Order: sequence, then structure tokens, then C-alpha cells
Amino acid sequence: MLKIPVFYYRSTIILVDDDLLFLEATKQLFQSKYITKSFYNPISCINYLENYTAPLSTISFLRGCQEHEYYATSNHSIVDLDVPKLRLLHDHPELDDEISVVIVDYNMPDMNGIEFCKKIQML
Repeated sequence: MLKIPVFYYRSTIILVDDDLLFLEATKQLFQSKYITKSFYNPISCINYLENYTAPLSTISFLRGCQEHEYYATSNHSIVDLDVPKLRLLHDHPELDDEISVVIVDYNMPDMNGIEFCKKIQML
């Protein structure tokens, strides 16, 4: 059976909190396995995310296989996996910059965590 090798990459965790002690403690907790970016102010994080482009969004390794007779059926769809493009992900120079998690404090002076999440959802 043919197997596709799976690879792991360190992703980035965004931390947003007005408590510097919490930011430092959380950073130390995750630093062995993840990259962290800390923001003391939610506005500065929003500014960062407004200019952020996911590095891996430029490589599309999946596409719908439209030529197949069962394409776009209600229960499933056929997918064409482009293995050479998938391999490009492994060697991508900005692979570690991919943001996968955002940890946000609820109670902050400029805006609360819910307001922050609503703002970044629109980006």
C-alpha cells in the first residue's frame, strides 16, 4: 500500500493579555514545542494580524476532482491531492510562522476578549 509521509511543523501561538507576568509564564510553558508571539495590547495584535498573511495559504495542494462522475454529491466529494505541492509545504521557509492558536484574556482595559475575537474574525 502506498503511504504519504506525514510531517510535523512548529506552529505559532498568539498570546494577548495585559498581564506581563501571565504572558511570560505562558510563553515559557509553550516555548519548547511552539513559537509564541505575545501582545500586551489587543490593538497592537490587531494591527499585526491585519498585515499577516498565512504563509501556507499560497500553496494549494487539494482541489476538487471535477472530472469524476460523483463530483459534488451531497454526501462526499472526490479530492485530487497534489503530492509535489504537499511536499513544498514541508520545505516552506516560513512554515513556522503559520498561526494556529490565539489565546486571549477576557478582561483587558482597551477591549474585552470577545470584542477582540469579533474584530479579528472580520480580518
